[in-house]
Amino acid sequence: VYVPASPPVDLPRRTIIGLQSGTISTAVIPLGTHGDLRGLLIVSSPVDIPAPVLLSLEALSSEVSLAMESALLARDLHRQEDERRFRAMIEHSSDIVCVADRTGGFSFMSPAAQHLLGFSETALTAMTIAELLHPDDAERVREMTVRVRASVGTTASVEARIGLADGSYLPFELVASNMADQPEINGILINARNVTERKHAEEKLARSEARFRALVQNSSDVVAIVNPEGIITYVSPSVTKVLHYQPEELLGGDLFTMIPVEE
Repeated sequence: VYVPASPPVDLPRRTIIGLQSGTISTAVIPLGTHGDLRGLLIVSSPVDIPAPVLLSLEALSSEVSLAMESALLARDLHRQEDERRFRAMIEHSSDIVCVADRTGGFSFMSPAAQHLLGFSETALTAMTIAELLHPDDAERVREMTVRVRASVGTTASVEARIGLADGSYLPFELVASNMADQPEINGILINARNVTERKHAEEKLARSEARFRALVQNSSDVVAIVNPEGIITYVSPSVTKVLHYQPEELLGGDLFTMIPVEE
């Protein structure tokens, strides 16, 4: 029988306990190495346990203790390997990874923050989240962190502008996760990705769409968009001057019903 036990107990290598019934003998053998008690091997018998059996149980306990020690060493090695891999990913990532504590300060800030923002490591660790944000975005980020902090495992995201050392701002997408239940983190893990290029692409697309819309709406020709089924999904305002229809009269209609059969 294996009984887990956490606090250290000063037990001899082999202990025989006689219960009050007077008919049962029990062997209690500690499991562990280097003075650390990991558990107990307990064997009960209605008769006295012979010495050879006790020696066998002691040998078994040694094997079990060594196996437990090997398993613990393997676990620690895997954990160290995972930590090294994670640290390497963080140190070479273009994203800012940080851990926010309950006061709004940072208990960790990845090296990318110094490169992207231009602040020194000392300056960054002395700042709070609010001090890094554009004033117009601070409340939105505060509301997100309140939601995330309310429950372990919660994740939320928001876009906000983060200040640089030269006084300018860059747009970032912030993804926050509550990992307060993990001792290695014990806080809000925040991943901040620079979305400047994405914002520029969105603005360029918006300008292109606006230019196209202006050309179409001011053209003397009728411009229409028709889906594969022949249904009109857009028609330019010039249709009123050319065909004497209002655009809304044609939206959703079948283009082919407007064309003579012979054409």
